[in-house]
Amino acid sequence: MTRRIYCSRIYERIVDSRLKFSTERKMIPSPEFYVIYNGSRNYPPQKILRLSDSFIDKKAGSEVPLELNVKVFNIKHPECTLDFSSCQPLDNYVKFISLVEEEKSSGASDFMTRAVLKAQKQNLLPDYLRRKASEVISMVFNEYDYETDIQVKTEEAERRGHAAGARNARIETARTLIKMNVLTLSQIAQASGLSEEEIMKLK
Repeated sequence: MTRRIYCSRIYERIVDSRLKFSTERKMIPSPEFYVIYNGSRNYPPQKILRLSDSFIDKKAGSEVPLELNVKVFNIKHPECTLDFSSCQPLDNYVKFISLVEEEKSSGASDFMTRAVLKAQKQNLLPDYLRRKASEVISMVFNEYDYETDIQVKTEEAERRGHAAGARNARIETARTLIKMNVLTLSQIAQASGLSEEEIMKLK
């Protein structure tokens, strides 16, 4: 759902907003959808995912009312045909995703924030991160289901008598997000697990 909404936002930026009032058909650029896969599962070098394959009542040979084809490239597969050298933004994006995976594997609660800060220092996707840093962080946190993760980890820590350590991790996450100055107060509260009142005291 996040990616479909994001696609509509791109169209909003490149298409004249006045066209929505037009009664005539207007032509728009044809979209292409890609997923860069760098996971550890046994995944083919390239694959096409179709939205209609997830339809419960899809009938063989019948026309579907809505379709979406997404090209998936497994960049860790030796037979992957995706060429990064011809597209600097794509090359930088792959490096950024690697940073995210690296920070995520470290177990840090603020792994996404750390990855964005590193990407900014290395000048990866500078324009995009400058404009969309808060959206990137919010999007990945949502996909990662950070709230559930931190809740489970906090419950485990409390059972082991380490509730103070879990709270310190939340405070450190909030302080890092405050320094970035790209998220709203409510977004920082959602990401860190602290209340807005607690975050205000950290400023």
